[in-house]
Amino acid sequence: MLQSFYTAVSGLNGNQRWIDVISDNIANVNTIGFKSERVTFEDLIARSLTTFGNNVPKNTEIGGGSFIALTTKDFSQGSLQNTTNPLDLALDGEGFFIVKDNQGTVYYTRAGQFRLDADGNIVNVDGLKLQGWKLDSAGNIVGSLDKINVQYSVLPKITTQINLVEPTNLDSRANIITGKTIDPKDSTTFNYANSMTI
Repeated sequence: MLQSFYTAVSGLNGNQRWIDVISDNIANVNTIGFKSERVTFEDLIARSLTTFGNNVPKNTEIGGGSFIALTTKDFSQGSLQNTTNPLDLALDGEGFFIVKDNQGTVYYTRAGQFRLDADGNIVNVDGLKLQGWKLDSAGNIVGSLDKINVQYSVLPKITTQINLVEPTNLDSRANIITGKTIDPKDSTTFNYANSMTI
């Protein structure tokens, strides 16, 4: 009789922990980068009896209830959202952002809410620095993994060449304007205008 109480209590304890996991999933439904958990139950076998009938063994397992064997993170892709912060990032597919604290401990996260600190380092909401590789002017990786720093002021670099991609195709029917200097305030001195930040 006492065993039946233990069996029932094990089921109640397992269901209580299952509800705890579900409650945590619901509480974090709006937490950026949160991954929900799933509960895996297993049978708790109290005894295994072997009896013989006509010299043939018969195994009888007496259950002792259930227990939570493990909880697993659900790493399926979440929904992407637009924000007004240019440093908010999202991962499409597998992978993690690598962040590091001031003591050098490395952490992995899917939360992509980043901002600049006072030194120009890209940090998350906990102040951990986002890690990345530096690129040279040709786009090749140079150096080792390090914090990503965005300079607040960049000195101009002298160049003898400017390459503009736009416009890709001008209207061939437009009149050719000759003998006039382009004046941005006078629309008769140009046929096409496009602004870009340099």
